[in-house]
Amino acid sequence: MRKEINLVHNSTLRSKCQNLVQKTDDKIRQGFSAVKQTKDNLIKSAENAMKAFREKGKDTLIGRGTALTPVWNGALAL
Repeated sequence: MRKEINLVHNSTLRSKCQNLVQKTDDKIRQGFSAVKQTKDNLIKSAENAMKAFREKGKDTLIGRGTALTPVWNGALAL
């Protein structure tokens, strides 16, 4: 994409395109960063839940109000 922008002869249009590509690139990087942070948080939460489960048993998972509790309860009801 950047190579094609450099082929544009109109400097105003080229500048606008370069700015647009740069902003888009920045937003994509922010998105990747947010996804990575979410993934890390989910992994950490699962680790904490498993640690609590090992220490205190099944009641700990249900009592914690974790995001997985409704899914687990629904799955167990089937």
